[in-house]
Amino acid sequence: MPDKDYYKILDVDKKANAQELKKAFYKKAHTCHPDKAKNDTERKDFEAKFKELNEAYQVLSDEKKRAQYDQFGAAGVNNGAGGPGGFNWQDWSNMSGSAGGAQGQNFDFSDFSDIFEGFFGGGMGGGRSSRRSKQGADLQVAVEVTLEESFKGKKMEFDYERWQVCSSCKGDGAEPGSKVKTCSHCNGTGKVIGVQNTIFGQIQTTQTCPQCSGKGKTFEKVCSTCNGSGRERRKEKVEIKIPAGISDGEMIKLADKGDAGEGGHHFGDLYVIIRVKNDPRFERDGDDIYSSLEIPLDLAILGGKIPVVTIDGSVKLSVPAGTVSGEKFRLKGQGMPRLNHFGRGDHYVQLNIKIPKDLSSKQKKLLQEFMDSLS
Repeated sequence: MPDKDYYKILDVDKKANAQELKKAFYKKAHTCHPDKAKNDTERKDFEAKFKELNEAYQVLSDEKKRAQYDQFGAAGVNNGAGGPGGFNWQDWSNMSGSAGGAQGQNFDFSDFSDIFEGFFGGGMGGGRSSRRSKQGADLQVAVEVTLEESFKGKKMEFDYERWQVCSSCKGDGAEPGSKVKTCSHCNGTGKVIGVQNTIFGQIQTTQTCPQCSGKGKTFEKVCSTCNGSGRERRKEKVEIKIPAGISDGEMIKLADKGDAGEGGHHFGDLYVIIRVKNDPRFERDGDDIYSSLEIPLDLAILGGKIPVVTIDGSVKLSVPAGTVSGEKFRLKGQGMPRLNHFGRGDHYVQLNIKIPKDLSSKQKKLLQEFMDSLS
């Protein structure tokens, strides 16, 4: 079986830094999260991809594991550990055995569902997995800022539409004033107990009641505004703070600002994608900025000072005598702020010599005399 290429899985260069790895992981993980699947078949496919992405990120984001992987491949970091994180089946069976043995027991593994979920993207029918089945969808919106705004950072507001808690029934699903009854199927608990056969024996599982959808109650009449779903579409205004130094394509996560889930609860998240508009004066590469500037011939020959426009205003650049066209100069600390770090990148300016045109006869003669004097 060929060795896994973690760099290819995350679609990053082998020299990718921690920030680039994180950005690539979030971008890919968001598109194939199991909760976004439309059916069981797609969910299985998403779970496999999500697990693979998580495995790749856990290795490459750890300097020691990454060094081992670069030298020995996936086997170098997973050998004897049962995969990233050090989880193995023997440890799990020991845990179950210490509770009296799993074989033939109606042992409730709901306490371990979060552990199971962390490794495989799903639970065992109870705990967090049942809540996630009701969770609303994550949303994405894109906002556009100028390069100067991404340099300074800014607060901005925008409107978007999402599923929110029903204004009539407050998420209950019942028509206001209608009679409420305890669900006879789950006796008001919102959950039903079952038994699942596994390699550990029979395990007790907890699932959402299919009759009341986990509410624990039924209604004489469902809400006419939301048809019993507990949610309705409404516009919302949100304010975000765009941090200084943010790059094009980076995302800001706003927790619980996505769609409301079943019953008008368990909100998804909102991901705001930042689009930085091109600035004709500059080119950006990471935290560094590049620009070009034409200078007169006499300045290139004799040297002197000239103002250079940067993202943070104008600064004086000392041009040494004998500067050649195309030469680049570094303005230290005049680039973009380093996101979530101290300091700034640099500004590199390329000087291009402006050659005079349409010289008069006298000017040509003087220039020729000057050139002759140099030889």
